[in-house]
Amino acid sequence: MVERIRLAPGGPDAAVVGCVSRSVSTRDRPGIVVVVGLTGTIACGKEVVGASLQRHGFTAFSLSDAVRDEARRRAPDDSRRALQDIGNELREREGADVWARRTLQKLMGAGVQRAVVDGIRNPMEAELFKAETRFFLIGVDASQETRFKRLSARARPGDSQTWGDFLQADSRDRGGGESAKGQQVDRCLKIADFLIRNEGTVEEVERQVETIVRRIELAELSADRKKP
Repeated sequence: MVERIRLAPGGPDAAVVGCVSRSVSTRDRPGIVVVVGLTGTIACGKEVVGASLQRHGFTAFSLSDAVRDEARRRAPDDSRRALQDIGNELREREGADVWARRTLQKLMGAGVQRAVVDGIRNPMEAELFKAETRFFLIGVDASQETRFKRLSARARPGDSQTWGDFLQADSRDRGGGESAKGQQVDRCLKIADFLIRNEGTVEEVERQVETIVRRIELAELSADRKKP
């Protein structure tokens, strides 16, 4: 079993809060790719977690990049609302895991053995990666106040400019008013193997990622030992 752990700044490295009911040894196929998925709320700091994983040898991919590529093919509108609309439109038309399928195809074509995939927003996206790779999901979250401050500081095109707009976008991203095929970040956080509460410094997040990488490597070693 893979431990579901919650990590928090200033506390111990990891506190066990339950177990994910799956075994990593079920995917003992030759040449299997290890994928770490990232899910989390708007401006929670997923990019920091992803960058830290890259330093541990994981190649970066993003479901959000696939959505942006589709948006650029249609129109130059890169607002969060436009991206959410396009993401949902194709999930409804081609299945809730459409963006995961497109990203997985790109990942497999790159021939990497360890990857980090950002932008998991629907549980079916996680399920696809679980079926095709040795998959671990990291959830990242922070308070709305902290996240809005980060959003304002980064001033990224398409981000909400006001507190009210942020709350509206945040609610939709978490699943408010969304269909089962739409954005469901809260549901993704509930199924995450590891949870990071990112209210501290970059250094604290990096220490938490190091703990997670150790856990993943131990799980991989355990699964390899069970191979016939």
